[in-house]
Formats: sequence, structure tokens, C-alpha cells
Amino acid sequence: MGKILRVLGLGVVLVGGCSSGGGSTSPPGPAVSTTTAQPDWSTASYRYTIESSCGERAFLGTFHVTVTNGRITTVVPVDDRAAHVVDGDLPTIADLLQRAQADGLAAPSEFHVDRDTGVPTTIRFEGDPNAIDDEECYRISGYAPVG
Repeated sequence: MGKILRVLGLGVVLVGGCSSGGGSTSPPGPAVSTTTAQPDWSTASYRYTIESSCGERAFLGTFHVTVTNGRITTVVPVDDRAAHVVDGDLPTIADLLQRAQADGLAAPSEFHVDRDTGVPTTIRFEGDPNAIDDEECYRISGYAPVG
């Protein structure tokens, strides 16, 4: 119950405290679906597409990712920017949901979730305002359970 309240609280803080700077098809909200049961993301098997588009890191570009029992098992680069990914750079859905609960500079500045699946769709971490290019921007699409 405490975890649900923290996630709900995050949704309230994000709705009241940040702006996406543009239109969004997925309004901020809790990572808990009211219509379907959520998988245990730490052990779930699924696939998704992730696009990383900002910051100065090796993990930039678009990737098709397969997660089996909570661990990334397959990564397929989709575009030219995605050719140089290093294992461990890719976040799972569990990683992103855990990071969404952070406080302070580690907290996301933008966080949108598909209310039916509980999957983050747009995530942005600004990082240290005094650092250059430490932000992270992600878009998740194509989520599908694998079973």
C-alpha cells in the first residue's frame, strides 16, 4: 500500500509541479492502472521500443528491446544513432519506474504513463542544472508482454 501511495503522490506532484512544454497524448498520472493488473516489472517478460534523444551519452537512438524475467535479453538498434550502445546503458521499464520515485535532482522533470498498461511513455530527467548535457530523454512505444 505504501508503494501505491508513493506512486500516487508522484503523480500529484508531477501534475501540479511541471509542464511538458507541449501537448501530450498521455497526461501525467500514477504508474498504477485502475483497469488492469500490473506485472511485477522486476520479473516480467516483455518487449518495447525505446528512443533516447538527449544528453551526451553512448545510449542515443532508437532500440527494440526484449526483457525476459526482468533482464534485457535482446537489443536491436533501429537507427544509425543507435549503433554504439553499451550493455547496461539501456533501462528496463522497472528501472524507469524506480527512478521515477527519486527525489531532488534525480527526480524526473517529466513523466507520462499509459494508464492502461502502467508503462512509462515519456520520461525526462534534467539532472544537475549546473552540468552540461547530463539530461536524459526517453520515449517508450510498442510495449507488449511476452509469455
